[in-house]
Amino acid sequence: MNVRRNLNRFLARTTGFEIRRAVPGPARQPAPTPHTAQLRSASGERRLVSNFFDRYPTFYGTTATAAAPGRLNLRYDAIFEQNREIFAGARVLDIASHDGRWSFAALQAGAAHVTGVEPRAELVASARSTLSEYVDDTTRYCFIQGDIFEVLKSEQFQVDIVMCLGFLYHTLRYNELFAGIRRLNPKYVVIDTTIFHQSQQRAVKLDLDAAVVPRDAVRDEYSHGQFFLVGSPTLPGLEMMLNAYDFKVERLSDWAGLIRDNPEAEGIRKDYGTGRRITLLASSSTVTPSDLPLRGYAARAAR
Repeated sequence: MNVRRNLNRFLARTTGFEIRRAVPGPARQPAPTPHTAQLRSASGERRLVSNFFDRYPTFYGTTATAAAPGRLNLRYDAIFEQNREIFAGARVLDIASHDGRWSFAALQAGAAHVTGVEPRAELVASARSTLSEYVDDTTRYCFIQGDIFEVLKSEQFQVDIVMCLGFLYHTLRYNELFAGIRRLNPKYVVIDTTIFHQSQQRAVKLDLDAAVVPRDAVRDEYSHGQFFLVGSPTLPGLEMMLNAYDFKVERLSDWAGLIRDNPEAEGIRKDYGTGRRITLLASSSTVTPSDLPLRGYAARAAR
């Protein structure tokens, strides 16, 4: 009770709201049917032959956010190795580029140029410093400090790939985000995100980020007090968002295979191992009304 009382005091002081009644969560849902785009592998096929970030160890110390070596190296495989064919010669936009780790990985995977957008000045400085250590040609990358929504409105990028890695669960501004991405007209979008895996409905689970947590959302025009309203979409919900902006899910990375074949890797079982976090590739593709759940609107209009 003391924990709840103290939490209520903090919420009331910072947001004007408090917890009146704790509502039990939904009953456990049956295991979902695997997505048709889910990659699969035989035992041993996903064993890492080398750890990418072991060759660039500076990234192990540039941030405390999810910096466990095993986790970073398996994420590299899921994001880049399993999608390697799309990066050759590509121009990439890295949303919420953090310390530049994934921007650098895109360059090493064959990208011609990467632009990273990150709101935190210290992370932009870290990215520039580390890439100057590892990349000889500094014209191949650029980091912009700023809010991604403002940057998408004010800047014109020529990009082939948009990477949205570890960002979707730090916002609720999905229409703005996907509309901004759509205006860039990329060939591909790579998303790595937490999802609400306990439901197969087209839905978004609401959460709160806290201003005092460095890895949480950054204050914007919709912030109030010390908290930010954010969300985690279900996979069907995320797919519907992508379809609404003419993107089609091409593949979901084989996390089950990575975890099976690399049992010593740390820091991955509670999210990737349970299906609570996924990595997917979506391609730019015209999605017709017949492919979307439109509640019968189109059918009624045709009569």
